[in-house]
Amino acid sequence: MIRCPVCRARNKGESVCRRCLSDLTDILTVEAQADFAMTRAFQNLQDGNIAQAKKQCAHACRMKRTEFGEIFSAFLDDCVLP
Repeated sequence: MIRCPVCRARNKGESVCRRCLSDLTDILTVEAQADFAMTRAFQNLQDGNIAQAKKQCAHACRMKRTEFGEIFSAFLDDCVLP
């Protein structure tokens, strides 16, 4: 769930803010891309590709900063590259 950057109303994924009618399409697109990048980071970690997992996680965190992303990033930093 995001908040509208204009009026701070809670938004449940609709592309238009229910309160101020701002277009939120770009924000939702970036959020979806960040989620996809984090999924790729997990897949890379499962495949043993730690370097690529770090890149994908960093990319996701640049688009959408979350507590989970920061914790996962710290975990990846502690992983030893083969």
